[in-house]
Amino acid sequence: MPDQPVANDWWPEWMRDLATEDPLAFDPVVVAAIEETPADHESYRQLFTALVPPEALDELLETPGGIGNAVSSSGPHPANDAGSWDYEPRFWIFGSATAPELEPLVVEWRSGNSTVLVPDQGFLMTYGLVPRLADETVHWDDLGAPRHDVVSATPVSKYDFPGHTGASVKIARDFLEDYATIRNRALVQVYYVQRSGDATSELDAILAGQDIVDFKLPGRLIDLRRVEDGQVLVQVWGLRQLIMPGHAPISAGRWNYGTLEWPGLPRPLDHNDAVKLGPLDVVYVRDSVLDLYEGRPEYDIHPESGAVSYGSQWSVSWTRRVGRDIIAVELKKLYEGNVPETVRHWHDHAVTPPAGLAPDQPNVATRARRIVYAVTDLGEATAQVASNFTSTVAPSALDIVGIDRGELDYHGWWTADDVEPVTKHVPIDLTEDAFLSRCADLYKVVGEGLSESTLRQLLTALEVPPADIEGFRSLKLLAHLIRLADVAHQTGISLSNGKAVNDRLNETTTNRVERLFALNDLRQLADHDKKPNRLERLDKDLRAFGLNRASYVAGWGLALDSVYDGIAETLEIAANSLSRLAP
Repeated sequence: MPDQPVANDWWPEWMRDLATEDPLAFDPVVVAAIEETPADHESYRQLFTALVPPEALDELLETPGGIGNAVSSSGPHPANDAGSWDYEPRFWIFGSATAPELEPLVVEWRSGNSTVLVPDQGFLMTYGLVPRLADETVHWDDLGAPRHDVVSATPVSKYDFPGHTGASVKIARDFLEDYATIRNRALVQVYYVQRSGDATSELDAILAGQDIVDFKLPGRLIDLRRVEDGQVLVQVWGLRQLIMPGHAPISAGRWNYGTLEWPGLPRPLDHNDAVKLGPLDVVYVRDSVLDLYEGRPEYDIHPESGAVSYGSQWSVSWTRRVGRDIIAVELKKLYEGNVPETVRHWHDHAVTPPAGLAPDQPNVATRARRIVYAVTDLGEATAQVASNFTSTVAPSALDIVGIDRGELDYHGWWTADDVEPVTKHVPIDLTEDAFLSRCADLYKVVGEGLSESTLRQLLTALEVPPADIEGFRSLKLLAHLIRLADVAHQTGISLSNGKAVNDRLNETTTNRVERLFALNDLRQLADHDKKPNRLERLDKDLRAFGLNRASYVAGWGLALDSVYDGIAETLEIAANSLSRLAP
């Protein structure tokens, strides 16, 4: 020990940032971490969070030299030394005399060169959190609320001499505050940090010719030592207070609906007021309310009504679409069947009751439904052509377009493959990139299901010379088939004499599926980097739908409506061209 002890609040060079670091400055809060070793390998840091009885907190914070800085465990791979098994899996952090073993909020174990960090399952169970894997990160969501990313973890740190990859666990601050309160435990963080480098004048003075100096200060141990090449290694083992019990923002307010003002109702309502309302007491919300649930398979969305449910746990089901982008909600049922978070979320999207809306104004759901069934009609009409005019090809609508009417009617049209993205709400202020992305989603429904091989077989069976359709993909094959149908209808030549009909085709024959080609091109614009002719291509494709790019600078939502309508009309025209042919 040095002759002149340092003050209790002293920190050595390279570690002074720890003195002012605020672990609660960011939300979510890092509750456990093994920091990635930098390229120079001159630092390392790990930290864990422990639950502490409040009455033991002061003693822990004042313990000279601090307490344990890592999670200990009874494994892995226990030994059968006593000749009989009596194994108990346990995790703990070494504490003090009053609290010798502290409960970790994140458990740790090691296997080979891997260190694993996992949130305590008791914490996860307390809030009913459900895991979701994204890349190398595991997320835990409160799906009942719903609220996502309550916890996130990159759970594995790998050691490859001389460094580590990073691992961490983060938890939303309000959940930490809640857990500390309902468990009546303070949360503290224990940590170990090391940093090394060339000796400085301060460090040389403290070492004063010694190889090792350490200081046992309240709540931490500081160690300085000379290592190879004249460098100095500084290490700190310590703990710090994180959160005290006292506020339970999740559990205490779980069933507190508060008092909310709903546009169109004469006065603010609390829960008791709302459940006394009748079936005619309806409020209106923008369909942007669905954004929280769209694209997440755990939620069932009925696009035509705007209803949403999460398994058997909750549902917002007494709803109906009104106009282009508004959902009417029976307020009593909203309060009766849902937790406050859900009610408040729908309240956040509430709007003034609309006036003067046409009763049958289309919305994204009715447009999507029209498209899905138009694709089915096209498949069935094509299958009927094969049945009427060939003896060798007998496909079904499912073979041709990838959609079966029976499945749609039984399970719901919105459950067909690739349809869900097409039913998502369409904001008026949709960006251009989002517009192109939605066009790509739409093409998956109307274009990618077309069977090139089945269409080619059908055209070949109709005696179309293979050379005439060589190199054609599914869209061009479909366009050729519909042109044949139009000529057959115009000339009265039966399609059973396909070669004769094919010989009557010319460049002036109308391409009735031009907008499908334009949609395909819009899809490609979404998939590719910005290119010099991008705007020219975009303008050309928009013209196929009667659109002008300059009209949608402020938002592409209405443009997408027109694309939906144009595609539905194109599919219906194509199906009609085929279905009007008599055998």
